[in-house]
Amino acid sequence: MSAVEPTEPVTPPGAGWLSRQSPALRRVALNMGWLGLEQVVRMATGLVVGIYVARHLGPAGYGVIGYATALMLIGSALSRMGLQEVATRDLVRDEPGRNLTLGSAFALRLAGGVLAYGVLLLFGLNAAADPQTRLAVLVIGAGVLAQPFDMASAWFQAHQRLAPLALARLTGVLGCAALRIGFVLTDKPLLWFAWPVAAEIALGAGLIMGLYARAGGSPLAWRVKGARLRALLGAALPLTLAIGTTELSLRLPQVLLMQLGSVAQVGYYAAATRLSEALYMLPVMACTALFPMVVRAHDHGPETYARRMEAFYGFMFWGGVAVALPLSLLAPWLIRLLFGPDYVAAIDVLRIHAWSLPLVALTVARGRTLIVENLPRFNLMAASVNLMGSILLCWVLIPPLGAAGAAWASVLPRLISTVVLNLVFARTRTQGRVMLRAIAALFLFSRLSHKSSA
Repeated sequence: MSAVEPTEPVTPPGAGWLSRQSPALRRVALNMGWLGLEQVVRMATGLVVGIYVARHLGPAGYGVIGYATALMLIGSALSRMGLQEVATRDLVRDEPGRNLTLGSAFALRLAGGVLAYGVLLLFGLNAAADPQTRLAVLVIGAGVLAQPFDMASAWFQAHQRLAPLALARLTGVLGCAALRIGFVLTDKPLLWFAWPVAAEIALGAGLIMGLYARAGGSPLAWRVKGARLRALLGAALPLTLAIGTTELSLRLPQVLLMQLGSVAQVGYYAAATRLSEALYMLPVMACTALFPMVVRAHDHGPETYARRMEAFYGFMFWGGVAVALPLSLLAPWLIRLLFGPDYVAAIDVLRIHAWSLPLVALTVARGRTLIVENLPRFNLMAASVNLMGSILLCWVLIPPLGAAGAAWASVLPRLISTVVLNLVFARTRTQGRVMLRAIAALFLFSRLSHKSSA
């Protein structure tokens, strides 16, 4: 087996300090830059255009699109099956076998997409009360059928060529954002806004497949074998369970809000969480930057590792609080300014859901440290606890509180699964204590400062 030889990226003009670095460092820096650019543009475009569309459609119309999109995202977690990561790993190890790896992974993802779409339609079409919502589920849900066609992105990732991927996906994001804006300007009816959701996925996937045909080889040469299918499925199954459980935890309150509340309540929830969830990329970026520090500390003994972990958790948690506090306090002003008076009921949702940020930061940080400690199964267990708690609280809190109840059902179980659950099991108890010390550190510092000044 031979390893993939990465293609040397072209350094853009004006990147003075970067051009003086080693080829490996330039490649890593440029790839990180393209990833960062894609995420920032996607977040900013989604936020701005989403607000524009929400004001046009109103809470009820926006709730229909939000409900159908939430179902599609749950289905997409099943259709992805974690095969992107597994195929990338195998392509790095065995480049000559790429046609078999990509063909088998594509076949599995396509089968998963068809199955997910079928389940999505069975649930969505039976649960939705009105024909307009059923049609939105039918159209937006078709995005899971387009997702397998971006399987070629694993080849670009294995070759560390992320610029083509970022450009292809950004073309889909910006093209469909322009389409949504055009629909608002021409005052199109609700169902027109369902098409760009699926079209964004299809356009990005189609462009990636076309780029692969030019750079890597014809997709028509991809092959499928039973043994390879079984090997890929076995490797991807734990990732599929973890991804599916996490996505369900994130989207289920919005789905159950349609069943236990009203379509307008879904619109309030979707509007408020668009603001808070747009900031979830911040802890992911911080973790990416700080995680090497934790890995190195693990090799220097338990005391050094514990100190670094406490600093790591403290920075992530209190950094999340620093963002959540102003977001929660400014919720009345932000909702009225961005979404208008029709969305006043979303204020309470944003006040509550903003506090998911420090908990998400801790969840991301703990997920990385569990990799260092070789405890990946605990991530799945924690995600399962979070999901069960969310379902239970949705049933209890949505009927009396509506969208605010869904927000509580999203935040409170994460507190249990991220902080409390660590203390239950012996192998994670030390990490749980470190996490609690990190959370309490600012309070202790404040008390000590107060006593010394007195």
